[in-house]
This record gives sequence, structure tokens and C-alpha cells, in this order.
Amino acid sequence: MTISTRITRIAILAALIVAVAPLTACMPAYGRHNPTVTADIRKAPRLGFLVEEVVFAPPDLSLASGSGERVGTTWLAGLLGRYVTVLDIVACRAELVPALTRGLLQRGIRVATYGSHDGADAMIEIDVTNCTIRRDQTTETREIVERAGDNTRRREVTEYRAESRLDFRAAYRIIDLSNNSEATSGDLNSEPWAVESSLEDYPDFPSDQLLLGQAHSNAIQMIAPFFLETVEERSLVFFDEDKCGMKFAHGAVAAGDYERALELSLANAEYCRIDPEAKVGSKDVAAANYNVGILYRIMADFESAVEHLARASELDPENDVIAEAIREARSAAAADEELRRVEQEAIDRAEQLREAAAERAESTLTNEDIVEMFEEDLSDEIIIQLIETSEVDFDVSRAEVIELNRRGLSSAVISAMIAAAGSQ
Repeated sequence: MTISTRITRIAILAALIVAVAPLTACMPAYGRHNPTVTADIRKAPRLGFLVEEVVFAPPDLSLASGSGERVGTTWLAGLLGRYVTVLDIVACRAELVPALTRGLLQRGIRVATYGSHDGADAMIEIDVTNCTIRRDQTTETREIVERAGDNTRRREVTEYRAESRLDFRAAYRIIDLSNNSEATSGDLNSEPWAVESSLEDYPDFPSDQLLLGQAHSNAIQMIAPFFLETVEERSLVFFDEDKCGMKFAHGAVAAGDYERALELSLANAEYCRIDPEAKVGSKDVAAANYNVGILYRIMADFESAVEHLARASELDPENDVIAEAIREARSAAAADEELRRVEQEAIDRAEQLREAAAERAESTLTNEDIVEMFEEDLSDEIIIQLIETSEVDFDVSRAEVIELNRRGLSSAVISAMIAAAGSQ
């Protein structure tokens, strides 16, 4: 095992100890080895409304409007030294926007082209203010072990290191296009770094594109939650004491059968009583009720979860695990309520669009009606169905067909209009 590998393993072990320590520290003495169960908190998009399509503002309309190309980058790099590179900020933004576009598309968010974005729900403005890479060369003496058959020897070697660090600074603003108001704004700042090493001589510095790619990934991770539902995974303690039958419920939890675990835990909580002769105390009764609350929490019955957790807290008010579980359940309940609100608003909007389409279907359809339905983001399938089942008065002259195409209507919709006009 090399020294670097040994150091890596030690670092991983230390990280695990740090991660587990807070959990074990807050456990009661009788619950040091209790297992955990995993629960998810589903959170609504941070914008507070459903976004299906976005558009990026062009540079001249973005936050950097009027700033133009930054001048003097060559002079500034010379001033800072040969180990500093000031990348062209306009180019940095030009690479960031496509990266964000790919990230959103991969997550199911449509990205429209500016100028043909009538169906977009939000506009994203981006301004990159700094894109500077700093480089450093260092040496480090370390010991290596060499093996030749049964013989080993240790010797010191010099390791040459070349490190690059990107100082990436950018700002964003998101506009709610339903009312042209600012929904949120903030920064996309990050400092990704990379290092190359060699035992012979200074290696080449890490690639600039590698660092930019890391900055782009960081930006996507910061932007995406505004438009998407996110899931936060939580680990919750589940007591597995022999008392009050909790061990049997633990077996069901370990097998992933939460319904059976709930059935057993409800029976445990109902029949578990304080009994000095059986050495059953208030903390054991509290743990039995706590387990019920945790299982209700996993099944998203937050009202029942808080009820049983509160009962457990009354019996064991100093138990930090129980207190944290109550806070977590209430947080999950609030997140679930917000998500339901956003989903209901999306359903209500879709229903409004369907009602508007039905009202228009009762009258004769014109070119303007079709354009309006398209701008309200009705699907081609719905528009074509309305064309085929309604009285129409379309102008399908050459000039009008070109205009419909320019405004973004699909060839399928235009063809349906021409066919309907020809049949009436």
C-alpha cells in the first residue's frame, strides 16, 4: 500500500467518524446500536411555481447590459504574474449558457430560443464577472517503499506538483414571464481546483477546460432546484430494543417491510406499559411510540407521525433523537404541503387552458384564435383536434402561411388549417 493510498484511507475513515459522531452522540444510552431507516423529503421548486420551459436572455439583455467586453485582460495578466490567466469573460459566459442548457434539458426542462419563447415560463439572465485561473508549483518530500523480491527499502523522493484554481464569479436573475417580475436572483460563484503530480519534474498544469467544466457543473447544481422538485434523503433512528417487542418490528424494517413494521410497532406501543418488575421504564415506552411516529413519517402521514412523536417526547422529554424527529417531521410536512400547492396550481392552470379552448371551440376559429392557443402553450394535438371539430374561417394564403410559420406554429398545425379551410 502506498503512502498516498494509506493517507486516502485514513481520510475516508476520519470522514466516516465525523459523519457518524453527531448521530451516536445524540442517541440515548440504551440506543447506541439502533439501526436507521431512510426517509425522503420532497420539496417544491424553489421558485414556488411550476416551470416547464425557460429561455436565456441574450448577453445584451442580461445583467451585464452595457458592460461590454472587459478590456485590459492581457495587461492584467501581466500585472498579476505569469502564473495567472485572466480568461475572456464574454467567452466564459458563452460556454456557461450552453452548459446550463444541457443540464436543464437532461432534467426535463425545455429551453426555448430567444425570440421564439412565447411558451416559456421563466427567463434566466446571466452575467459572468470574473474568470481567473491562478497556478502554483510546489514540491513535497515523501517516503516511498520499493520492493525487489523479498527485500524492501524505503527512500525519500521529491514530488513535483502543479495546481490550478479557477476563481469563477457569476450572477443570475430569474424573471417570472407570467408577470415580468423578478422571481429570484443570486450568485453562481465557485472555486474549482485540480492538481497534477510527478516524481521527475514539474508536470503540465491541469486543463483550463477541466476547471471550467467543474464550474459549469456547480452552476447547474445551484440553478436546477429553482425549477425542479428536489428530494432530500434523511436517515432516522429506529429503536430495536428487546423490550416492548421492538426487536420484532426492527426485523420488519431491516427487511424493508414498513407496513408490517408499522403493524407490529402499533401493537408494541399499545401494550407497552411502565413495569418496574420487568424493568420497563418510561424511556422504553417512549421508544415504542417513537418507532410508530417514524414509520408514519416514512409513509408521509405527518399528522399521525407528529402525534406519536409528541407522545414519546412527553415520556422522554430530554431525548434529543425524539426532539429532532419531531422537527424533521414538521419540516417534511411543510415541504409536502408546498409541493402540493405548486402541483395544484399547475393543474388549475391546465384546466383554465382547457376551458378557454372549449369556449373558443364553440365559435368559428380564425387564424388569430390558432395563434392565441399556440401562445398559451396548448399542444399541437389539442389545437389540431379543435381545428378538425370546429367551424373555421382561416386565411391560408401564401403570405398568411409564411406568417404563421414565422410565429412558430408547427407544420402539422398549419397543414390542418389548410385542410380544414379547403373542406369548408
